[in-house]
Amino acid sequence: ETPQRTAPLAVVARMSRPALMSLANAILGAALLAPLGATGAQQPYELKLAGACDTRLHLDGLSFKLQGSTANGSPYWRAISSVGNSAVYIYYDADCDGSKDGTPRWIIDTDKPSLTATKDLDGDMKCEYLARINSEDPTSPPVEGEWHMECGVGQGKDWRD
Repeated sequence: ETPQRTAPLAVVARMSRPALMSLANAILGAALLAPLGATGAQQPYELKLAGACDTRLHLDGLSFKLQGSTANGSPYWRAISSVGNSAVYIYYDADCDGSKDGTPRWIIDTDKPSLTATKDLDGDMKCEYLARINSEDPTSPPVEGEWHMECGVGQGKDWRD
């Protein structure tokens, strides 16, 4: 059995391109996505991840930089993991398996999101990723909410809040 970390999974916005932002004060449940004061449609330039489970510790401290927008107009961010210098992304997917009845969500994934598809952005026709938070808002990850992270070892799935 994999030991659980007591710290919540957190993704915190660090700054916007034009100016530093002030910290939002919101923690709810097992995780937090807190912008430091983004206004209007302006997206935070950098997101920082903290509180990953023990099997995903290589994700802790990653700084995700804003890359642009996907075909649905949602922003996406990219970081480089210390494990094999591999890329990790945060993006919005309205239907992660393309089934037309999926739950919209923000995703943390090693697959780069498609910039032309509007659903199933990783193109695998499955909902497989590192972490998620369900959300109807494609403009920005939620300020607060409960992220769910896949913490299994090998072939085992172990989703945790």
